[in-house]
Amino acid sequence: MDTTINNKIRELALTEGFDLCGFTSLDPLYEHQAYLERWINTQSNADMAWFHRNSDKRIHPSLLVPEAHSAIILLSSYYTSPERNEPNEASFKETTSAKIARYARFKSDYHDSLNQRLNAFSQQINMYFPGAALKHYTDTGPILERALAHKAGLGWIGKNTCLIVPGKGSYFFISVLFSTLNLTADLPIVEDHCGTCVKCISACPTFALIGPRFLDARSCISYHTIESKKEIPSSISSQLMNNIFGCDICQEVCPHNRKPYESKNLFAEINSKLSQLSDDDYESLSHDRFLSLFRNTPIHRTGYNRFMRNIQAYLKNRADI
Repeated sequence: MDTTINNKIRELALTEGFDLCGFTSLDPLYEHQAYLERWINTQSNADMAWFHRNSDKRIHPSLLVPEAHSAIILLSSYYTSPERNEPNEASFKETTSAKIARYARFKSDYHDSLNQRLNAFSQQINMYFPGAALKHYTDTGPILERALAHKAGLGWIGKNTCLIVPGKGSYFFISVLFSTLNLTADLPIVEDHCGTCVKCISACPTFALIGPRFLDARSCISYHTIESKKEIPSSISSQLMNNIFGCDICQEVCPHNRKPYESKNLFAEINSKLSQLSDDDYESLSHDRFLSLFRNTPIHRTGYNRFMRNIQAYLKNRADI
């Protein structure tokens, strides 16, 4: 099969700053249907009601953009080394153990930054192949992004439910661009490289991973510190450890993240001010200071009141130690 067009699009993707690019058809994802139905029927999606909508489009991606024939799957790394986070590491003195999930340690929201990157990429595609680039999404539409990325040969879905890229780990955003082109589909990774390892399942302090590749959001630290608008249940808040926004535990313990891939073309600038905040800074955080630190970031979308709810839970845990 002719892969010349694929090669050109992959070249354009790397030029625009994406780290990896794969291609897949829009055939139904029947192998994921039973999982999705079980996840929703057991209410493991918690209060995230949007998963009840458009389930047909999640399984049949061709319904989302009917004029499309293929999907281009793009990965963008969000891992940053300590040296990159703290450029003045020699003079840095840690005054807090509070942790923000890696994906949110930037000065802008990945939705916005990657949308700009996708717009530029689409324009480049359409210069070479007029009208070929249609709609694109990054963690927004009713799409099973990990399933499509697996199908496009970019990685496999690990027991922690994350897409794991061979030799590069799991700290990646997944973007999907629908195209009118009949692109040659890449072959999926068939082997389960997790093997017998269950480190992610064992490490979860709230037992949210109730089995391989099955996460109950009702027990997930990320859900309770980001998505939930309610008070954090005591059974969860007592186990938050030092997580004040999101949680990376199941990724941090994964052997495939021993040497995570770090992009040379990060999607946004690192918010280096976060490494300078102390517990006192968090405790006394005003709304104005919150906005100056987190405006236009995922933390801003969660809101000041919920962020302070998380901080109070963290501080109480520290006081109880």
